[in-house]
Order: sequence, then C-alpha cells, then structure tokens
Amino acid sequence: MEASLNIYRRAPRYSAVAASLFDDIEKGRYPVGAPLPTEAELRRHYGVSRHTVREALRELKDLGLITSRAGVGTHVRAKPGEQNFIHGVSTIDELLQVVESTEQEVICIRDLTADAEWAGLLRCGIGRRWLELRALRRVAGKHEAIGIVTAYIPPEYERIVPEIETSHKPIFRLIEEHGGAHVVEIRQEIVATTLDAEQAEILHASAGDKALKIIRHHLDANDQVTQAAIGIYPEGRSSYVTRFRVHRGANNDLS
Repeated sequence: MEASLNIYRRAPRYSAVAASLFDDIEKGRYPVGAPLPTEAELRRHYGVSRHTVREALRELKDLGLITSRAGVGTHVRAKPGEQNFIHGVSTIDELLQVVESTEQEVICIRDLTADAEWAGLLRCGIGRRWLELRALRRVAGKHEAIGIVTAYIPPEYERIVPEIETSHKPIFRLIEEHGGAHVVEIRQEIVATTLDAEQAEILHASAGDKALKIIRHHLDANDQVTQAAIGIYPEGRSSYVTRFRVHRGANNDLS
C-alpha cells in the first residue's frame, strides 16, 4: 500500500508534523531501525503541544511506519511503500476504502446447502442454499496475496459473480445494486487462528502459521444475513487497525 501525504490534509494541527516526519523517514534521515526524537524533543522542534505530537505519531503508527514500546522509545519500522498492508477501520466508509484499495482473484465457486454447523455460522435455517465464493485478496499491483476471503451470497445473485473480480466495490454493494436487500449493519468478529494445509498451500505459506480470522455478517433491516464472509490473513502480511476517538467536552478539550 503506497502511503500518501494527502491523508494529512484532513487534520491541520498534527498534519504538518506527521508530513514532516513522513518525509524524513522516506528520505532516510531516520532509517529503518533508527529511533525518532523523543516527544519532548519533537514538541520543542515543532513548537506544538504534547497532544499534537502524539496524534502525529499515531498517524505514522497507523501507516505501519513506526513502532513504540514503553521504556524503549519510538523507532522506524518501515519506509513508505515497504510496509505491509494496513487495514485502518473504524467506520463503514473506512471499510469500503479497504476493499477499494485491494483486488480479488476468484479461485473457487460452489453451491452450499447449510447443514446444522453451517446454519449456525451463517445464521440461517438448515437447508438454506448459498453460493460459496473463495478468492485471493491482494493489494493492487502486488503478486503476494494478503489473505483468502470466502464469501457466502444468496444464489439468486449469482449474476454478480463476473463483476466481483472487475469491480472494486464490496459484494454487498453489488447485491444492493442488483435489487437486493440493503445492508444496515455489519457485525464483525476477529479471532486468532492457524493456517490449515489447504490454506497454507494456496497462500504459499506453512501449515500451522499464525493468522487472523475475520468473520463478517451483513444484515438487513430485518436482522437477516444478506451476505457473510470469512477472511483468513496470515501473520506478517497485513495489520488491522481500529481507532477509538475520545471526544472531550468544552472544559476538557484535548486540542
């Protein structure tokens, strides 16, 4: 994922600090493995508050460029363009941006009739038919897959399959555009797992390697699943970042 300075235009205060450090890392002033100046040094150098420095560093952490450890300090983890793919998600819009920044290669399609186990996973009745679609997800322009995504869609929307590989829209958006139910909520569960032999072979990894399993259910206004997906992401190929912002009142302004 190519990082871009455009991301910093949203936040004027810490954007200048983040952009300056970004440039310094990119140009090699702070090489990979080297420490960054302390927060106090950055405050003095840029003439900004502690909060502004921390927000700037947070942006660089979210991009995978730096890492911080208590008692050790902040060090450069990667140069721009060298870091693994970063999932930065806290809203539906950001989830859409993640999908739009990757591409899919469909490798397997089959019909699935839910037995008791699948009915529990897909939150449907036993005997419900689904179309199971397995795809490799890649960062656009890169060969190595960051993971395997298996999507489950109602068979009546089989006509969207040719669009999945050519469109950067998420599957649930394609379903909506073809007259399907509108998604009002996405429920997500993230668990630790290991690659089985089949997954490892597809991903050119080793069986037993650590991975994240991300399970999503897309729900309509009646709380019915309109699409489900299971993503398997091996360790070291991507990161998943969730942001929780604290909003202070007028008497506790953190700016």
